[in-house]
Amino acid sequence: MVAHSYRTETGGLDFYELEFWDGPDQVFDAAGRFVMSDWVTDNRVPGEEGGLIDALTRDVDVTWWTDRERIDAFWSTHWDPR
Repeated sequence: MVAHSYRTETGGLDFYELEFWDGPDQVFDAAGRFVMSDWVTDNRVPGEEGGLIDALTRDVDVTWWTDRERIDAFWSTHWDPR
């Protein structure tokens, strides 16, 4: 799961796009209920407004990486710009 954030000119969150990097195109919780599809967008602020990032963290047990070194290591392994 990759969350691409898009910012306003002043640096605030405009929206984010959630992408399933390597897996199914839909996510379900442990009870089999649909949570979301690939390439969905949401403009709710995570941790404040109960958006999709919060639902994934809670209902699907996603752990998010926020440190630059780990994110850069992921992209260097999983993306080839050629």
